[in-house]
Amino acid sequence: MSLSGFLSVVFSALLVENVVFIRLLGITPILRGTRTVKNAAVTGLVLTAFTCVTSLLCCLLNGLILVPYQLEYLRTFLYVILIAGLLSVVGRILKRSPGRYEWWKGRLPYLTANSAVLGAALMVTNANYSPFDAATFGLFAGLGFTFCSILFAAVCARLQETKCPKAFEGMPIALVTFGLIAMVFMGFTGLKL
Repeated sequence: MSLSGFLSVVFSALLVENVVFIRLLGITPILRGTRTVKNAAVTGLVLTAFTCVTSLLCCLLNGLILVPYQLEYLRTFLYVILIAGLLSVVGRILKRSPGRYEWWKGRLPYLTANSAVLGAALMVTNANYSPFDAATFGLFAGLGFTFCSILFAAVCARLQETKCPKAFEGMPIALVTFGLIAMVFMGFTGLKL
């Protein structure tokens, strides 16, 4: 792969096809669960590793089984099963060490119900990426999620310090802020490297 192709995949995953602010995937942990910057960073990095692995596995499943046997209509169903199975395997491995398992169990709801993981896998197969490009896209889509999560947690921390009208306290001001940040990211739509 050329450097321009690599940078195109990175740029696309981080900004143009950002899973959070452009595709609106995986916003539940950002809006509800990650109120501190540290928690947002940890959750984002776990999701980054998981997105990278699942994007690669889904790309391989698509290229080796679904396309040759003309089973593309099962793509979403099989991806969900693959993601759930991978979560189960990692959970069983970490269950052997109780300290790590408790930490994992706290992050598990954010990974299980996170549509960003499935969305990244579907974007990879729709773009017909090679396995290396799929892993790269998954990595940088996860890093884009982490960046958005940290950014939103920092903005929410600032919002808690400011005074806003009673009608906007809590989730309403968070949604307005989320919409404004998403509008900034929409400025990257259509850019090509």
